[in-house]
Amino acid sequence: MKKGFTLLELLIAMVVLSIGMMGIFTLVRQSLDMNDYAKRKLDLLGRGYERVILTLAERKTLEEIISDNGTTYTYKLEKKDTGLAGIKACELRVSDGTAEMTLFYYER
Repeated sequence: MKKGFTLLELLIAMVVLSIGMMGIFTLVRQSLDMNDYAKRKLDLLGRGYERVILTLAERKTLEEIISDNGTTYTYKLEKKDTGLAGIKACELRVSDGTAEMTLFYYER
């Protein structure tokens, strides 16, 4: 009796291995996609806070559409009365077409 693997056994092992590798590839791809999405959200958060600081310092308008390095950023501001004298609740939405971030702050 000869020792070793037959061609059929090798083919079955390769199929099982390739199915396992496809699962790993899918998980890696999803991980990279989520990492990219998180980076975009973090960029929007930074741009939103920067916009709020500039607005409070220079009294500029927040609602704009700005293009930077080929990406278009949209800023939308909504103010609501809080019931406190002269204080408004502000909600700033920053979006780049692929992700959106909402910032909340209060102003007088």
